[in-house]
Parts: sequence; C-alpha cells; structure tokens
Amino acid sequence: MISNTRIVIVAVFLVLAIVVGGTIAYQVHESSNSYVATVAGEKVTTAEFKFFLRMIKNNYETKAGVDYQSDDAKKNFWKTTTNKGEAAEVTAKNDALLEVQKFKIMLMKAKQANITLDNTDLDKAKQTMDNIVLAEGDGDKAQAEKNIKKKYWITLSEYDAIYKNYMLAFGKYASIEADSIRITDSQLLKKYTEAMNKEGKITVWEVFLETVDPSSGKPLANDKVKEKTDLAKEVYSKAKNGENFDTLVANYTDDVGAKQNGGEFSVTRDEKMPQEYIDWVFNAKEGDIGLVTTNRGYYVIKRPRFDELKDSLKRTYQLDEVNKKLEEWMKDDHYKMNVNKGALNSIKLY
Repeated sequence: MISNTRIVIVAVFLVLAIVVGGTIAYQVHESSNSYVATVAGEKVTTAEFKFFLRMIKNNYETKAGVDYQSDDAKKNFWKTTTNKGEAAEVTAKNDALLEVQKFKIMLMKAKQANITLDNTDLDKAKQTMDNIVLAEGDGDKAQAEKNIKKKYWITLSEYDAIYKNYMLAFGKYASIEADSIRITDSQLLKKYTEAMNKEGKITVWEVFLETVDPSSGKPLANDKVKEKTDLAKEVYSKAKNGENFDTLVANYTDDVGAKQNGGEFSVTRDEKMPQEYIDWVFNAKEGDIGLVTTNRGYYVIKRPRFDELKDSLKRTYQLDEVNKKLEEWMKDDHYKMNVNKGALNSIKLY
C-alpha cells in the first residue's frame, strides 16, 4: 500500500448471516474463551482484535518507513519506544483496542436503530468478496484464503463478515446519522477556508500508478515501467480533457484504498510523501492538473476548485460531527471496555 493511503480500520465481528425477507441478522460465533475484551457486555473476539491490530501494524510500519524493509528491520522497529514512553507493540495494541471499541459502539447503535442490510447491500458485499477472491487468488478461493490469512490474520469468511458489518455500522448507520446534520454552502466555505489557513491542508484528487513491486519495494521490470509510463500519460490526458476524476480513480489507480474516496486526500507540507509531490501540490492553483514523477511511481493530480469539492466537503463535515458523537459515547461508562489481559498479552506482532 502506498504511503498516503488512508487506511480504513474496520472490525472483525464473527457472525452467522441469516437472510430473512431481504434483511440480514447477526449472531456472534466464536470459540470458548476466544476474546480479548468486552464492550457493554459484548465480546471482542480474538479474530476481531487481530484484524484491527494488523491494520494498525501496517499503518505504524508505513509511517516509520519500514514497510518496504526486511523483516529484521520491522522487528527492530517494534522493539523501539514510542513518545508515550512504552513499547511500540503496546501502543499499537492500545490503538487497536480503541478502534474495535468504536466499531462495537457503532454496531450496537445500528442495532438499536433497527438498521439492517437489504438485498442490494448483500449483493454489493458478494461482489466485493468475489473481487477479493479474484485479486488475492486469481479466482481460486483456496489461494485467496491463504493470502487473506497472511495479510489480515483472519479467514476469508471472517473477512466477509468484516465487510458486511462495516457496511452496517459505518455505512448505513453513520450515513443516516450524517444525513440529519445540516450546513449551508457559506458555512462550509468558511470552515474550509479556516481549515486551510489554520492547518495548512490542501485537498487534491489523485490517481497513483506504482512503478515498484509493493511486496519487495524493488522497481518493476523495464517493460512494466514503460506500461505504467504510457498509462500515466493517457490518464493525464484524459484528466486534462475533463474526464470525471472519480472514474479515472476507479479505473486506473493502484492505490486500492483510494478507490473508496475517489482519490481525494488532504495534504500538509509535512506529509510523508515524495518531495516532488509536495512541491506540486503547494505550488498549484485551484483547477490545475499535473503529472508528477517520483521514485515510487506517477501521480496524476488535480487541485479542485471549491465548487467541485463542495459535496465531498459537506459529507466530511457531517461525518466529522458523527465522529464527535462517537467520541462522546466512548466516554459513557456503559460502553467501557474491559480487557482480558491474558488473551491480549498472548498476541504478538512478530
């Protein structure tokens, strides 16, 4: 995964899916004593926690710049002490606990509101899983199972459950909550301008075409690099000619995570990105489109105008407000997390 991918953290909530009248119900399915914590009486299974921890682990290694380095380099990183004065592994585990707590709360809220997945949602989930089997196993389910276990420390069926529950909690429920929050265009422009001035953030749209092997960090073969170069020029030309950027991202970007948000990112000057990328972003004017070459690959970038950003900015604002609600719920004693320290300590990053 490239360095500016915004990793979306979701929970692994082991379930049996029961389709009844176009809706889906959930039931916990776990082995005895296979839990790391409880939230409001509901267990956080070992599988759930491991998935969160794996995502946190990847994020930490990317930020530390060891994501493309050897296993020994990664192991040495996890022996370091964080700015919290504790081992990096301890901090990562605590972060994973917080993320799984958030998910549990959102899932509970969705259930309390009687929100369920309908047949359309389930069809989307099935298509997603079919795509994963294609991407991870070239259509071979057994091979996809092996790769998913290696990447995420869970089974393919557990991954399927993650996606469905993510749709329920952070898709349907969060969306309904966000829809209830109102903001005018003038209020939105004011907030956007204030954020740019205060935080120094610039919003861009981008398509990333990678010229290194993501697993080894080594450059691709010359013929593959040429293919990427030609494709980058083609995407740049399409962007300049006004083709919808969401479509370009969906069809061409190598940043899988970016497909979820149309390739939109907020960038600061201290972002862990190639200098060529940062230089272009902070020298560009609204409406500019550029093709930036880096040692990791090509970026086709657009700095959109406010009127082009308005809809996504509104949604960001609404979801930020939902997140504020979530932060308040986390302070409620009812949702307090009780940790099974024995189970937690038995889980190792390496």
